[in-house]
Amino acid sequence: QCISDEFAISFENIEILEIFMLVQASILRKQNQMVIETALICRSYVEKDYIREVLKHHFGNKLNIYVMDFPDIDSLFRKNGFDILITTDLGQLINIEHIPVYKVSSFPTPSELKEIKMFTRKNFIDRYGLNPNILYPFEEDID
Repeated sequence: QCISDEFAISFENIEILEIFMLVQASILRKQNQMVIETALICRSYVEKDYIREVLKHHFGNKLNIYVMDFPDIDSLFRKNGFDILITTDLGQLINIEHIPVYKVSSFPTPSELKEIKMFTRKNFIDRYGLNPNILYPFEEDID
């Protein structure tokens, strides 16, 4: 009798749990469908190919990657369609105010990838006006 009294769940609690599960499922579905338009500018074609594959491995389809050359930077100023710029050229000063610029090395480090992951998380949270804690426990700890 003691065990059944401790774990008694009323019908109302089950309804609340079901509502939570439905809301969480829709949030996870939105997060999996989110695509961030990404411009990738690197020094060489080999570097572009490698970094694009590394980004695909870590972010899947969350980043829609457009590989660009340095002369294409002008199109970044004209078009407002990109959410993020990732570049490996640390010597060239890229100053674009309307999109964030993330610099990575030729072999992206875990800390560089973590910064991009934090951007994707923040972008999703800001886009839908969510409380960041609502994604727990379905998201890895990025702190």
